[in-house]
Amino acid sequence: MEEQRTKIKGVTRDDPHTGINRQEIIRRYVHSGTRLTPKLEPDNPADPDAVALWLEMDDKQFHLGYLSREHAVSVGERLRAGQTLDVIVSEVTGGVRDKPTRGVNVVICELAASKPGLSTSRKVLIGILLAVFVICCLLPLCLGTGNIVLREIGILPTWTPVP
Repeated sequence: MEEQRTKIKGVTRDDPHTGINRQEIIRRYVHSGTRLTPKLEPDNPADPDAVALWLEMDDKQFHLGYLSREHAVSVGERLRAGQTLDVIVSEVTGGVRDKPTRGVNVVICELAASKPGLSTSRKVLIGILLAVFVICCLLPLCLGTGNIVLREIGILPTWTPVP
């Protein structure tokens, strides 16, 4: 997925969950670099493909608005496929005398962890399997006829039998 840039829709309305005006939430908590969480809203009566953007801070959650329909479709497909997307505020606009209404521009990109390749848990599992292989297959060889080599390289202590 290429990086997508867009504006959040609905930032002039109140957060339906807290009743707080979204403009006030943006003024207080949102700035460039703020991470937002995209969530599907399949039960949304206006648009079953809607993707809401949430600000999650400590024990508080604020519903900031929605992605536009064109972005919601592609982002929704990726979310339903289990991909993890990062939504980061690139800029807060307005909030000045000439333009009192604040807007929020965001960048949507795929997190590296959701790209194809080995996940961290698979890498750990492979490491464990390799360790088990070494312990079960190679260690007995080293402890048998290979103990002289292990002494020479300093892994096993050298000793001289007492007569």
